[in-house]
Amino acid sequence: MIKFKLSHQKKLLKWQEPKTVRQWRYKQFKEERKIKPRSVAFSFIFLNGIFMLRWFVARFNPKDNPLPLKDALLLTLCGSAFMTFLLFWLIPWMYSLAPYTAVLYADKIKIMRAEGAVEIKTSDITECVITSVMTNDGAMPLLVINTSKKAGINLGIQPEMVSEVTNTLASIGVTVTRV
Repeated sequence: MIKFKLSHQKKLLKWQEPKTVRQWRYKQFKEERKIKPRSVAFSFIFLNGIFMLRWFVARFNPKDNPLPLKDALLLTLCGSAFMTFLLFWLIPWMYSLAPYTAVLYADKIKIMRAEGAVEIKTSDITECVITSVMTNDGAMPLLVINTSKKAGINLGIQPEMVSEVTNTLASIGVTVTRV
């Protein structure tokens, strides 16, 4: 039997990360990741091998009617190029479009992201700092949450919400410093 724990706590504050911070985060991700050409080439060759192996095996099955070699090769090259494009460029870009949403409760902070939700108990927070990052639209505030388990969880804040976020965090016992 599966039991679900429903939280009926009152939301103290909810905000969504500004688009400019998401763009900054994607730019940082691209700089950290530095896609190597050999990784792209290896993935392309590996996918070609998998697709051609499937074609080769299909030739021995009397129920299958595989494509001729030139058609299979063309389809394999196009499919591998598309899959490599998805893997290295399209999927990370799509993740950057998904905003982070933060919800403050009395005893926790819940951050919903494209890759899943993170709950941080206020008792686990060791440091909370509001700093700013330079984006295309100028300086944008960034809330950096350090916990005993994870370091440096970044959340973008709209400039007009900085005092509201600071006051709400202070009301639940989290001290926020500005840098």
